Amino acid sequence: MTAVTPIIETSEELDPKTFNLQDWLVGGDAHRIHKETTLALDADAAVRISELEAELDRAEARLNTAKSEQADRDENSMESIADSSDKAILAEEENIKKIWGQLEELQDTTRTALFRTRTLSEREKKDVMNAWKEESGADEVDTEALSFWAMVFAKTATLEGQHLTSAQWMQVAETIGMQFSRTIAVYTAALNVEASFEVSPRFRS
Repeated sequence: MTAVTPIIETSEELDPKTFNLQDWLVGGDAHRIHKETTLALDADAAVRISELEAELDRAEARLNTAKSEQADRDENSMESIADSSDKAILAEEENIKKIWGQLEELQDTTRTALFRTRTLSEREKKDVMNAWKEESGADEVDTEALSFWAMVFAKTATLEGQHLTSAQWMQVAETIGMQFSRTIAVYTAALNVEASFEVSPRFRS
């Protein structure tokens, strides 16, 4: 549910009659790297999912530690200690199965929405920064402000395929609460991909 999947929009064949050269030159939406994540529409369910995910991480860490200790144990260790360790491992494995079951059940019954975003072009970035400073009256841009990200996503993102206004993105932030941080993380991930992106040698002249 929290997985972030990179998507690169490509076209198998470019039709000269329909290809928009100007859109491509300015980094239009269809030609940019996109990333996405799934958001829970029920805030309570989102909190419970996060709790279960954290519980699962802790259980898996305990299991790995127990297995590591078992592997490192001397062959001459007392049998009772080995039996106790085996039981602890089995108990933790059962606990992990139980947590996974709860997670899957919750995910199957929770309504979700797909968030998808690209990054701002340099021109868009300047426009957003100027618009935010004008609206807020601040001299410097606060990139941690929800209103800033609402403006960004109004240009770069969709929710279930729908483009929203900055005011609507503010409403989304209020509705999903802490989950909104995921949308910012996804944008940052797309930005990092773009920063490190290299063209395959096969496509170089």
